[in-house]
Amino acid sequence: MRTSIEQLMNHLGAKDLFNQSGLEFLGDGWAAAEFAGRRGAVSVRLVNADRPDFELMFADGAPEGFELVEGDIEGRKRGLEYKLAAASGWKATDRPIEEWATPVQAYEVLQAASLKKAGKAQELAAAGNPYPPDTNLLIYLNISDFGAHHEDIVSTFSSATEPASPWFRSVWVLWKNRIYQVHASCRVEWDQ
Repeated sequence: MRTSIEQLMNHLGAKDLFNQSGLEFLGDGWAAAEFAGRRGAVSVRLVNADRPDFELMFADGAPEGFELVEGDIEGRKRGLEYKLAAASGWKATDRPIEEWATPVQAYEVLQAASLKKAGKAQELAAAGNPYPPDTNLLIYLNISDFGAHHEDIVSTFSSATEPASPWFRSVWVLWKNRIYQVHASCRVEWDQ
């Protein structure tokens, strides 16, 4: 799935990918496939239903359902960024140091994503239709520090995602092609 999605994304180009409506599923598919590969799943599929957003299947035949949310800087207009970059020849590597993510920003982005999914979980529970108890959460952290604050940012994962932890069996963060499993006050980094 990851290969097919990456080929399609490359064919579209960033300018069209982030400015054409109806293509959001490609980003979801990419994150789900990247996560599945890192976890060693034998298959992954996007779910065409209200929930979960995607499922992983493992060799033992046990599926794992996941909700997915992207964590990004509030107010970021990625489509506009790519349009301007395409028009000017600007590259992402040209970002000034002032735009590099800090641990405070990472915390805020992760907390906002956690609160968003926790809020949805609370609404569903209040309506008598909660997430199944085995539902997990994946937060795709879409910020970059260009390596400047890596460990400091990783150290925020546990506390920043705490709002979501009561509502999901597990909370994971996908950041810079690495996955981190977050459990209350500890984390596990997967380097597969």
